[in-house]
Amino acid sequence: MHSSTKKYLDLLRSAGYHTSTCHFCGAQTASVSDEVFCTCCESRVNLGIASPYPDISASLSKLSGDALNGNTKGLDAFLESRKQGELPPQIMYGIGNLYMHASSYRYSMRNYSGQGFMEDNSVGIYESLALTSKSREFFFKALDAFGKDATGGSGALYLRFMINMRLKRFFYAGKILENVDPIDENNAIWRYSKMIYAVITRSKNAGAQVASVLNTGEPNTFYYLSVHLMHKKRFEDAEALLSELFYKTGMPSAKYLLGSIKELQDRTDT
Repeated sequence: MHSSTKKYLDLLRSAGYHTSTCHFCGAQTASVSDEVFCTCCESRVNLGIASPYPDISASLSKLSGDALNGNTKGLDAFLESRKQGELPPQIMYGIGNLYMHASSYRYSMRNYSGQGFMEDNSVGIYESLALTSKSREFFFKALDAFGKDATGGSGALYLRFMINMRLKRFFYAGKILENVDPIDENNAIWRYSKMIYAVITRSKNAGAQVASVLNTGEPNTFYYLSVHLMHKKRFEDAEALLSELFYKTGMPSAKYLLGSIKELQDRTDT
């Protein structure tokens, strides 16, 4: 293991996270302060104040646990009982993330150690694809609700950026970053956004961008460090960080990336 990874692993192990409920997806999120990027949907949430949508947030908090474990029946029923046009874009974005993680859960349940045609795997993959489609539907609805103009302050712009990243529309996400007011470039939201963009698009400055935000202690920064290490084929380092991150925070993305790395290594070994 690289010495820098050991340093970051020690930093992660010593982090004092507390758990609260995200206003926008209803999932439990780990944080070091009241201002947090949710460890499920990555919304910027102020946990020190009440949710702006208390009834919806309360409902989602009861449904998110099942959804993150691949069971979206309760979430489906909740949405059927409401007019989706009444849902704020922040909530639609949060729901899109619940379906996204539900899809990852169903896909992760594949098992090729059995005999025969293993039809259950085909069913699971089909269900995963259907959930991905549902997730994209809500991301596009949220994007449409926000509109295409650069209004609504940094919070709305950040969510537009994140939606485009979720949809892999990197050109549009990059354009949002290009148009950020220079006065705001160094605030927490845009430093975090630039780090995400650099890592996911494998920019040359990805390592520097990650290093610039790790001192915040945000759990998600350790996830993106792990993604960066995976891109560099430093699988052992990435696995160590992801294992500790999932242990400390229960972050869904950490669990699934860890599984993806192990699958990649298994394919490489055969």
